[in-house]
Amino acid sequence: MNKKILIAEDEEDMRQILSLHLTSKGYIVSEAKDGIEAIDKAEADVDLILLDIMMPGYDGLEVCKQIRNQVICPIIFISAASDYMNKMKAFSLGGDDFISKPFSLKLLTYKVEALFKMRERLLQNHDESKRKKY
Repeated sequence: MNKKILIAEDEEDMRQILSLHLTSKGYIVSEAKDGIEAIDKAEADVDLILLDIMMPGYDGLEVCKQIRNQVICPIIFISAASDYMNKMKAFSLGGDDFISKPFSLKLLTYKVEALFKMRERLLQNHDESKRKKY
């Protein structure tokens, strides 16, 4: 099963670059151009969210705040607003990683893959602990 990634990014060029790159790596990609659309699409079955901070509608921090209790998938913030306070807010609201713009697509790929591997290990350990109890 291919993993599904939501890219929430207001810059069309950046959205297209990310989408083409991740699609070439075998991921199924959906896109959101603003915070309102990101909230709507995050409620679909996605496995990871790439979330820009500076977007129209709701910014990425507000999106994370609104969806975090309903969405358990990893969230990677990607933003040029990479000062200390934005990073701290991103993590305190439930972000799992933060990549500062500009960035390498190779680094992004490694971070995405690392989060998927970690999630698989957690699910596997959870399943094994359930079996041991019974």
